Amino acid sequence: MIAFVNLAGGNTPHWTATAGLLIEAAGFIGAITWTTHLLTTRKNVGLPMRSPVWISVPLIAALLFAVDEHGLLSADGQPTRSVGLLAQLAVWVMLAAEIRARAGDGSGGDQWAIRSRERQWATAWFVGFSYAACLIACMLLWRWLALLPGPVLHSSQAVAAGAPTLGAHLALGIWSGVVEELLVTATAATVLAAARRPAWECVAASVLMRVLPHAYVGWPMAAGIPLGAAAVFLFLRYRKAAPLVIAHVAYNVITTLMVVPLVAALLLSLLLAGITGIWMATGDRHRLSKVQQPARQDPAGSAVDWQAQRGR
Repeated sequence: MIAFVNLAGGNTPHWTATAGLLIEAAGFIGAITWTTHLLTTRKNVGLPMRSPVWISVPLIAALLFAVDEHGLLSADGQPTRSVGLLAQLAVWVMLAAEIRARAGDGSGGDQWAIRSRERQWATAWFVGFSYAACLIACMLLWRWLALLPGPVLHSSQAVAAGAPTLGAHLALGIWSGVVEELLVTATAATVLAAARRPAWECVAASVLMRVLPHAYVGWPMAAGIPLGAAAVFLFLRYRKAAPLVIAHVAYNVITTLMVVPLVAALLLSLLLAGITGIWMATGDRHRLSKVQQPARQDPAGSAVDWQAQRGR
């Protein structure tokens, strides 16, 4: 928000930059504390206890982050950003995993779905390609919003985000893909669903958490609104976070390393989403037709499920 004010022509005091760093550090320390607490109290919720080595991971990550921020890992004394960001990821991923283990996926007793390996793969591919299409469409919207008059970032987004080198840019792309989908989407929706909050609250909270950190780019941050809503919808509908993470990270890495024609990529993603969607729907109908076959009478007159007989 400070960057947005500066883009709009306003002036912010010098101490606000330090305040921003302190808030970031406080958030990371809070995540480490929360993760460590969840790891050390696992037996209280019927989960197996983590080993001391596993519990030490957040502390090691905190040490690496502090060392990198003090510039001890580079020759010029400046933070590499890549090591610190990847160290943060270890904590965020562990925190998300522990929250998911305690809250469950919130899917409840979905009796329509047939839990088969084939359907799981089809659903994962469908979610991944669908979200890739959403990402590309929202990036096109991002470019159109950048043409509007008003506060818009005209310099490099990577430099503005604190990633001046290619390595730091790649690390930032991986970090943002994992954090935005695993925490901002999946974990936030899981916690709110476990608290029995309505779906619109899940969408609103996730969208705000996604959009506000992108305020430094100006009005194009509004492209994150439909993207965040699509991510929450796909997660709540199919309860799969990994395809969202993979699609986002793949997009960030590919666009960092090479120029990608977005319109062609959008059409390809829509085509692949349609193919896997047909695969998923066709497989469901085929399996449901088998499960719902009427029982037939055996010679003794008792009802026998011929599918059950066949499987013996």
